[in-house]
Amino acid sequence: KRHEPIGQGRKALTSTRIDTPNPYSIHNLSGVDIYFTIGETGSTKLCENMTIKRFCFGGKRLYGQDSSELKKISISISENNENPITIPHIDNESSVRYHHLSDGQGIFTEVVRKDKNTVVLFVHSHILVYNFTS
Repeated sequence: KRHEPIGQGRKALTSTRIDTPNPYSIHNLSGVDIYFTIGETGSTKLCENMTIKRFCFGGKRLYGQDSSELKKISISISENNENPITIPHIDNESSVRYHHLSDGQGIFTEVVRKDKNTVVLFVHSHILVYNFTS
């Protein structure tokens, strides 16, 4: 049995690519099918109304290190990505936003961090507002 020196084994461990199984998802509750593109050059994917699509961003990082790359996602209601809604870095997004569409309608986007490793982008056609004042 051949044993590698401790230094080489540790080096191999720290440069290992860590792939988490699709820690991001889109929940489409908008009433229409939407298309989304991951990053600058990713392929456009369909997310039908009332469905969930899971995805991940590529990239390399050292074991135990947080990814520092921008995680851009673009959403459109047309396959050719006309008038896209762009979220420049999904990890930094934390509010509900309204987006006016070209046909006079609008949709809401909301990014929710479920836990340390799971981020969900909700696309809604409406929001519920509660008034708790008396």
